[in-house]
Amino acid sequence: MTYQEIQMISNMLSLLCNYIVEEAMNKNLLAEMFEKASAIESTPQLSEILPGYSLKHIESLKKEMNNILADAYLNSSGDEDIPCGNPVLKPAFEYIYEHKGETFSLKAMADLCHISPSYFSRLFAKETGENFSSYLSRLKMKWAKQLLEATDIPVSQISSELGFNEPGYFIKIFKKYEGTTPAVYRKYYKG
Repeated sequence: MTYQEIQMISNMLSLLCNYIVEEAMNKNLLAEMFEKASAIESTPQLSEILPGYSLKHIESLKKEMNNILADAYLNSSGDEDIPCGNPVLKPAFEYIYEHKGETFSLKAMADLCHISPSYFSRLFAKETGENFSSYLSRLKMKWAKQLLEATDIPVSQISSELGFNEPGYFIKIFKKYEGTTPAVYRKYYKG
């Protein structure tokens, strides 16, 4: 299967997921209207007709589907060639590329490589030409751009998917690297 086919399938699944969630939300609206109407008369309650149905379940399902789509897209995006020639640093690079949604500390990555943080920092800068935090930010912005270009996943979800605690901070970092906000970038790219 080619990369373009995978990308096309991913986009179709995203659109299908959004359609299903929208339909479920419409159903939820109708159900809420039914409940309000049934409060007036002595008709059965919604919980008796649709047990276990709630908007919260649908929203969490949509979030999970977006997570799966983002992971699938990022894992198939062709940048799995980990740019590390140094065998000492290889465990850190592999961890970063396999756990895109986590936040990484220099100390944790140094521990993973069984070296001191200061030595890790020097080796990392020599290997990549930039410091650890700059490299991670640039790499996450590259992944964010791929998701913005290829999917309709909300910016807040992309932020979460890439390990940012706050969407506002993600937008600030994105703007620092790209000169524009993620929403404007997506609109310009897709427009």
